[in-house]
Amino acid sequence: MKYDFSAFSNVRITGADPARLTDDELSVLYVQARYCQAMTCSDIETMREIVSEDMTFTHMSGMKQTREEYFADIASGRLNYFTIGIK
Repeated sequence: MKYDFSAFSNVRITGADPARLTDDELSVLYVQARYCQAMTCSDIETMREIVSEDMTFTHMSGMKQTREEYFADIASGRLNYFTIGIK
């Protein structure tokens, strides 16, 4: 399968050469990039497709949120992501 990372305009991948990754590694990287792009676009439906219902998020502050609490903060604009780097 060919992975087109150019579709993820708000995601910067550094430190890895996709041409040197295995298909399994590319698959994981692609899903992660897709998720990060969805975060920057507040695309909650795509995020729901990727993240399991029982996922919890722990922020740098120590605050913990359920998947739906976290997604609601992104959808409302309380949390904004503009560009995400994957290294």
